[in-house]
Amino acid sequence: MLIEIRNWEKYNPRSDVKSTHWLRLQNDILIELFDLTSDQKLTWIALLCEASRKQTGRIDISPGLIAAILKATEESVRQAIDAFVEKGFISRPVHARNVDVTPTSLARDADVTDPIVIDPLRDGTGRNEETSSLVDSAPTPLDLVQVWHEAKAACQPAVRLPLMKPGSKRWRHAQARLKDHPDLAAWRELVGKLAVSPWHTGQNDRGWVADFDFLVKPDTFVRGAEGAFDRRLTNGAHPKQEIPVITEVTKEWLYGE
Repeated sequence: MLIEIRNWEKYNPRSDVKSTHWLRLQNDILIELFDLTSDQKLTWIALLCEASRKQTGRIDISPGLIAAILKATEESVRQAIDAFVEKGFISRPVHARNVDVTPTSLARDADVTDPIVIDPLRDGTGRNEETSSLVDSAPTPLDLVQVWHEAKAACQPAVRLPLMKPGSKRWRHAQARLKDHPDLAAWRELVGKLAVSPWHTGQNDRGWVADFDFLVKPDTFVRGAEGAFDRRLTNGAHPKQEIPVITEVTKEWLYGE
């Protein structure tokens, strides 16, 4: 779900700094959010933190992942986002990769070949803001966690987000894999393969299931791309392939016999 936080500059402490670990909140923020419920206030803070982490007010979010972080329901997060749109806190630009509108309104409002429909600058000057698409930004380990949570099988364990800390061993492994293979769509396809593989969902002699740590092992992505996890059987073998019979004609062609 693509959203854009209006007046993001208000919360962004240093736009000239490439990466920062904090954002600006004024001491009257609770008055500003007076009409919101407690769950909506927490959701708003979560969106601000995500925007700060991405260093942009235009962010691609997963309501399910935010719900897991807040220990809330996905429905409550979506309702909060709808409330933010109604109050003018955020807008919902159309994005070709992740369009969250009906087909009818999409056909009416935008061409799906347009990468982004850019709104005018929020300060009212009418200038077009020079923006960078999320597609072009480098994915982070948390983006990979989001892909895992959305595409994994129910029996495969979720990542405990408080333990997914920058600089940790798991974080470094995910970061290294994303540096080599930054395409999140390819990672989603890989997780989907693991989700339907009997071997990787516990149907083996140990009852082992693939987890996030298995996903970010150095060779998992390449093995998956080469088909190592396609249609894997419960005994660990791949479906038996027919071996072509070498006829006398073939021998003559191959070896000159």
